[in-house]
Amino acid sequence: MESAHKIIVSIDFGTTYTAVAWVDASNSNHIEIISNWPTAGQVVGSQAPTEIAYGYNDPTKFSWGYNINPNLQKIKWFKLSLDLEQDVVEFPWGLTSADVIGDYLSAVCKHVIATLHRRVDKEIMQRAAIDFALTVPAIWSDAARKKTQDAAIMDVFT
Repeated sequence: MESAHKIIVSIDFGTTYTAVAWVDASNSNHIEIISNWPTAGQVVGSQAPTEIAYGYNDPTKFSWGYNINPNLQKIKWFKLSLDLEQDVVEFPWGLTSADVIGDYLSAVCKHVIATLHRRVDKEIMQRAAIDFALTVPAIWSDAARKKTQDAAIMDVFT
């Protein structure tokens, strides 16, 4: 039986920007950096803004990164709520920092998977195991690291 192909994805979930790189483990000398972020017309770079905006009438509809309608209220710096006892920003619709982070990371991961499907051979993707690594600041407390892990697992990696 052929062993599963492995793709490793690294997400640098930053306070102001998020970056993603991936590598096919069979060719680890060729690291790809994602720079094809969804956009509402802005010029994009190798990182997406760590920003999210929810629709006016529906908390399940949101946009993120460069793809936020300029008429919507952006939520920024929400990552910092994981390392503090209280939220540093106000969240709409009664959402928590874990909800917002889960929504953001879920959208990033969906974009990553869609990018992989465009860039990697279909047969390889069908049998590939995809491992995700999510960065956390080294100076954060164990509790903050656990909150980050829980928020990611809640909506993204389940």
